Amino acid sequence: MAVISILSAQSDFTGEMPVSSHSQGLWRFNTVSVSEDNVVSFPDSSDYMRPAVLVGSDYALSSDAVFGNSLELNAEGSTSYLRVTNDGTMFSPLYRRFAFGGCFKFPAVPTTAMPLLSAQSSGDTSLFRLELSNGRLVVMLCGSTGSTCYLYPETFLFQPNCWYFIGVTVDTEAKGVQVVIGDYAAGSFYTSPVRTYNTPMNTASEADLLIGAWDYEHEGNMTCASMLVDDVFIETDSNLTAFLLERQFLTSRVADAGNITCDVWSNPGTVTLKNIDGAYPPVGDCITRAVAYDITGSGKAAWDFAYLSGSTSLGGVETSTSSDLLNWTDWSPVDGEGNITSPVAEYIKFRITLCTNDTTRTPRFNELRVYDIPNKLFEVRGYSYPVILDNNGAPAAVLENAYDITV
Repeated sequence: MAVISILSAQSDFTGEMPVSSHSQGLWRFNTVSVSEDNVVSFPDSSDYMRPAVLVGSDYALSSDAVFGNSLELNAEGSTSYLRVTNDGTMFSPLYRRFAFGGCFKFPAVPTTAMPLLSAQSSGDTSLFRLELSNGRLVVMLCGSTGSTCYLYPETFLFQPNCWYFIGVTVDTEAKGVQVVIGDYAAGSFYTSPVRTYNTPMNTASEADLLIGAWDYEHEGNMTCASMLVDDVFIETDSNLTAFLLERQFLTSRVADAGNITCDVWSNPGTVTLKNIDGAYPPVGDCITRAVAYDITGSGKAAWDFAYLSGSTSLGGVETSTSSDLLNWTDWSPVDGEGNITSPVAEYIKFRITLCTNDTTRTPRFNELRVYDIPNKLFEVRGYSYPVILDNNGAPAAVLENAYDITV
């Protein structure tokens, strides 16, 4: 019996971009901090803890979000943006692969250029710019002198009032760029072909990261965007290929982040009922992100769950499986012995139901583990039998009456 997946991180229950050892910054915008001198900032969920500091005052936390809350910038038409100070290590070195992006929604898609993310400054320290121009995404990369080494407008046309996932991955050794754009409402995504550039990227950029702005002439004349933004990420030495960016979009899309009945935010990595006006609802459920379900036999699930006997309980754990992350089987309960009863497929998601009969108490769901129980192909025999393998190379059946096989 082998463990094939463990769901225990906040991103497993919310669908957010996971924190990794490659994360140089990850801004979720679920909370805001205001200092005594009224400096507004948003925490960084990566190990570097680089806050995104608001420049200006036209902002709001919005429940219109992909995950939890989002940040709304310039709803009143002002010129506010976020700045993340680069201490010299954010982009230096980039290593083999550089990835960046986030989730964005635009109340209106402008016909002029709109900045999304940028790391630009005067001199030779600029690195990249991500913008919308005439409703299309444009990626710009800079070489060691600060001049442009890559500039390409994608063909995908953005629409107003839609949440999009945007991910860019740059292979700095092969000098290749790919873009992934996902439409959360439609469930569809666009992946660009690999496009190449010739001049090496700037591997020693000390430019600050700007979210929602750029200073094209580096003279303090900021161009700012009116938009909602969520789950912005920067990775160096990244493993995020275009395929993995597609998987991040599709696996995150199925999670419901606890909807309105469960709380997946207050205690990261734990699901509880959501306290609404001082009381917990009698029943709540949470759908996890999808995870790989690559099993050779049958699946089994186990979990860590804290409850108070006679007061709180686990209503059940259900599963649904899919081969393409778009079409899913009906929900099927995990039985009393932990057996997963959904058909075997490439991916699986879980629906966790929590219950209480005391509105002052909630159960706590902490971790879910998925096991592969290999098929018992044959009983102990005194000699060998040939075995048929499935498409994945795993034993699937025994030839009981095979004779005179020559290899």
